[in-house]
Amino acid sequence: MLRPHEIPDAKLSKRFDILVFPDSPPSVLMEGTMKRRGKNYASNYAAAYRRGMGEDGLHAVLAFLNQGGILVAWRRSCTLFQGELTLKNSDDVSETFELPWEDVSETTASAGLYVP
Repeated sequence: MLRPHEIPDAKLSKRFDILVFPDSPPSVLMEGTMKRRGKNYASNYAAAYRRGMGEDGLHAVLAFLNQGGILVAWRRSCTLFQGELTLKNSDDVSETFELPWEDVSETTASAGLYVP
């Protein structure tokens, strides 16, 4: 298990095959804060989980995916990976792309999967 703030330095591809992101708002995962009506609030998570992964962490996750890693994201965390994403390679060249993804929540729910 990794806390969000540990992701940037975790050497993801060497340690993991699959990353699972919980049903958490992107602001909690990225910055460690909840955003409501344009204001930031401390999340109700334990202090060890209140620091976000930041842009470096998101870049580490995208690099992990680029190296063949698998990502499973639940509900609100899915929005981190929607739309155009940018990954810089070792030569500082940027590549913009969209991840192929599929929402399987309806079929899994009808098959009996329940994740509170």
